[in-house]
Amino acid sequence: MNMMRRSSAYRIALCIVAAVLSFAAVASAKVTLNMVTHWNTGVSQGALLKKFIEEYNSMQDEVEVVLSADPSNSQISRILVWAAGGVLPDILPLSQVVIPDLVAAGIIQPLSGDALARAEDEFLPGALQLVTYEGKVWGYPTENMPNALSYDTVEFGNRGVSTDFPDTWDEVVQIARVLTTYNADGSIQKAGLGWATGFRENIGFLMSQVWGGDGELFSADLRRVTLLNETVLNAVELFRQIARESGVVRLGGPHTHEQQVIRITPGPYVRGTILAADPQRLNEIRTAPMPVGPSGKRVVANYGWAITMTSTTQYPKEAQAFLDWLLSDIQPSTGTTRMGDIMAVLGSIPNTRADIANQPFAQEAFMQGYLIPMATNEVRSWPMVPNSSEVYRLLNLHLNSVLNGAAAPLQALTNAQTEIQAVIDQAVAGN
Repeated sequence: MNMMRRSSAYRIALCIVAAVLSFAAVASAKVTLNMVTHWNTGVSQGALLKKFIEEYNSMQDEVEVVLSADPSNSQISRILVWAAGGVLPDILPLSQVVIPDLVAAGIIQPLSGDALARAEDEFLPGALQLVTYEGKVWGYPTENMPNALSYDTVEFGNRGVSTDFPDTWDEVVQIARVLTTYNADGSIQKAGLGWATGFRENIGFLMSQVWGGDGELFSADLRRVTLLNETVLNAVELFRQIARESGVVRLGGPHTHEQQVIRITPGPYVRGTILAADPQRLNEIRTAPMPVGPSGKRVVANYGWAITMTSTTQYPKEAQAFLDWLLSDIQPSTGTTRMGDIMAVLGSIPNTRADIANQPFAQEAFMQGYLIPMATNEVRSWPMVPNSSEVYRLLNLHLNSVLNGAAAPLQALTNAQTEIQAVIDQAVAGN
């Protein structure tokens, strides 16, 4: 009997030891978070992101963040393939305009509870607009690209033009006439105003003028396109007059201050282009907020990118803790966030209150045309309509038909209205 008891006790002890060892193995297993980025991790902002992730992995034993870098990682087609195959990463980068599509597909999740409260306390309201859709905040803003006008103060001085930049488009065109130089045949040698015809320049201009005239491009529920109204038509007519009749604009072509004195710039990342060409030039270039609209109100269109957590992550608590550390934890030595440092390398607008106050590059004269509307909350995010990427592709296509003289404003807007509404209807029906 004693032998049986000892044998039974021995088996129980073995079971307890096995259970303890099993528990210890589970407890010691690291959580792996898969994060993707569209940045090249060999240089600039991508390299700094990689460095911070390595720091995070080395400072604790519970979580390992594995980073995959590929320019196509932010493409919606790639993300949808991952979702279909059940292999979504835990953390995604994306353009704000695809948020509606990913929300409809159930791919990303909104901030909630404490995370939302912290974001509202730490991030600028104009930055959070970039990731707000249907009353929820779907991640965190990263690249932040409000439009502005940049101008060459050297050329202003050479022509006797005040560097106090004007507030209206009429005044901008007037000084551009003084700044434009011509060849003997009357063609433009150096344009007073440059227009690159990219979608961020064209649509940003249109939105700022329409919103600055108390108009809208879409209905409140973002299901109807509303291009055929007087405010939008007047904005596109102004667009046509400046680009085609003012005699101060060279469309497209090389888009630098060596070819144009004033430029419509789609975002502060052009700072990097100027630095790469000639660092001294950055001291000579200034930026000004987009001019006011017809009602005298300034509304600057703001386009951007975001970092989000997928809805399928098995480790939302760990992913949230990492994102808090990366995006909003303030480094004692600098008073800045780590993502703020990454954005500084990129030359993008700081998104948090700490970064806008403490990032050294935010104090540069060049950045003020972008920062002033952010600080005064005169920015408004591009509307996130269903199938936004295709909607904005079509809108820019028809705006460029006005720029190149292929269509009058009313014709272009009529065509755009029909085609864009069909795209929205199809997207809504598919959901």
